Amino acid sequence: MMRRVLRCALGAISLCAISMLISGRLYSAEIPQPLRASYFHPNQVIPRDGTLEEQTTAIQTALDRFESSGFNAIFPYFTGSAGDAYYPGSIHATQFYRDRDPLGELIRKARERQIQVYPVICVTVCGNEAPAGILKEHPDWALRHLDGTPLGYISPAHPDARNWLASVADEIVRKYQPDGIILDYIRYHNRPLLLDPAADQRFQASLPEGTTPELEKRLMQKFKEDELTELVRLYSETVRGAHSGTRLGIYSWGPHVAANHQIAQCWPRWVSEGYLDLVNVSGYYHHDKYGEKYLTMFEQKMRSAVELNRGTGRPVPLSFALGVVTSHGRVHSAEDIRIYLNKAAEVQLDGFAVFTWNDLLPFLNELDQIGDIRNFPAP
Repeated sequence: MMRRVLRCALGAISLCAISMLISGRLYSAEIPQPLRASYFHPNQVIPRDGTLEEQTTAIQTALDRFESSGFNAIFPYFTGSAGDAYYPGSIHATQFYRDRDPLGELIRKARERQIQVYPVICVTVCGNEAPAGILKEHPDWALRHLDGTPLGYISPAHPDARNWLASVADEIVRKYQPDGIILDYIRYHNRPLLLDPAADQRFQASLPEGTTPELEKRLMQKFKEDELTELVRLYSETVRGAHSGTRLGIYSWGPHVAANHQIAQCWPRWVSEGYLDLVNVSGYYHHDKYGEKYLTMFEQKMRSAVELNRGTGRPVPLSFALGVVTSHGRVHSAEDIRIYLNKAAEVQLDGFAVFTWNDLLPFLNELDQIGDIRNFPAP
């Protein structure tokens, strides 16, 4: 009798485990190869004040199109650049959908379609030029304008701020158990600036006596890179601790910011130290801005990124962000998109992530006719 009870119990546990495996709750699947993804702004697709039925319809319609076009991953923004959140949680004071959770439904329905989900977190940006969100409560965490007034950017060099930032990732991973997390704005603001007061004091105290202005500049660059690296390390530790198998990725500006750049985004270092599982580099090289040399520039930057990734000794899946409409320019036809995809395949990138879903829609019918998304990389 006891053996029968034990067999039944083990069978029930096995069925439960299988169910959890299918739903993605025990582990996360491998990163798709190739990655065919799109960034997704919830507020542009899911109506904030719509009925539950209207929100569900919007989610299903978008995911049906994702699936039919051949996308295998979705990158939905879970936090915004103004310090707000698109999911209901306990950390952000401003929650776009209030007590509703359409992103939870998005994740469930994406899994039903075998589409992986990587929530995107806007890391340091929190109001842009002026503080918003958590920086209203903690202005001492802010990076500063050269006149000492706070920027709308959280300082990666402030330990308490780092812990708060990591807590956001922890909450999302524990609540939703996604396939991974994408860090956007994992950088300093791209301008001359001052650190937060506490970090600046630490830096000044670390300077050797007789430091020249030139040496101080080099040491400041190292300090910024080290402090941002500590934040990435903390994210890596946090997401893996919250749910085993969760991947960590970033959006990066590309190879030109990998060392000695004022945004301090030394991503090859983060790859080599094992903190990252994927990197999505900017492919924002448009004819609008660069003229006839745009495609040559795109190819050069992507090849440089591939070389940097391989040079880490432990390369991770490297994809590019295909900017449909950006501040750097835009694509004007499905053929423009096709050109980028073909060149990306030629330089052996591991995939792409469109920025963003809504901007892609006017070109998607034509792309679907040939299967440009589904068939990437074309033989």
